[in-house]
Amino acid sequence: LDKIKKNLIFKSKILDESENSTISYKTNCKKLVTKKGFIEVADNFNLSVHFFLGTPFLEALMKNRPTVVVFQKNLHMQFDDQFNKFISLFYKNKIFFSTSQEASDFLNKNYLNLDKWWNSKKIQKIINNFCKKYCKNLDKESNLFYQNFLK
Repeated sequence: LDKIKKNLIFKSKILDESENSTISYKTNCKKLVTKKGFIEVADNFNLSVHFFLGTPFLEALMKNRPTVVVFQKNLHMQFDDQFNKFISLFYKNKIFFSTSQEASDFLNKNYLNLDKWWNSKKIQKIINNFCKKYCKNLDKESNLFYQNFLK
């Protein structure tokens, strides 16, 4: 966060869903205090930055909210070949970054055009294809939930 331009930092908030009280942040960012989950607050922000490929990242994609990930593969289990192809696409299209410095550089350069980048046909095609394969909205597909778990 200390690599992000100052005019972006004061607008930033940290939502830590890890519930790990040992995590501390040395930043001027305010911590977002809410009892709501990420999916319920995602629409309030123009961008989310993730440091782990977990549920909030998938929820951001499902809601089609601009998001980037500083991806550390060693923190995750092995993925299948199809998922790894998406990871490669995410890197190529600046959704995933290897380091926080790379993510900061991208955000500093493009913060005025994030919507244009995110809503480009190329990014939207990747997001839509990924969501079809990996993001199920059970609210919209409640019958699917019933068929698989409640019978």
